[in-house]
Amino acid sequence: MYDRICRNYFPQLPRPVIILGWFCSNSPSRGGGAVAVAYLSRRFYEERFLRLKDSLLQSPVESAALPDLSTPITTPSAVA
Repeated sequence: MYDRICRNYFPQLPRPVIILGWFCSNSPSRGGGAVAVAYLSRRFYEERFLRLKDSLLQSPVESAALPDLSTPITTPSAVA
């Protein structure tokens, strides 16, 4: 669309400006397409592997008793 407007109303413009218009008009659509493909890939392909990873990490490591961090650990002070 930008190219047609430039050709019809501004024929004196050099060709690189028209190419720049093509780039500016197509870049958002290509960027949107890339985001859409990434979203679909995440939702329908990668999500399975992420759920599998989460289920494997819920092993006894998480249920093991961890030290109580609410009480401070006291260490002997160095006497010079």
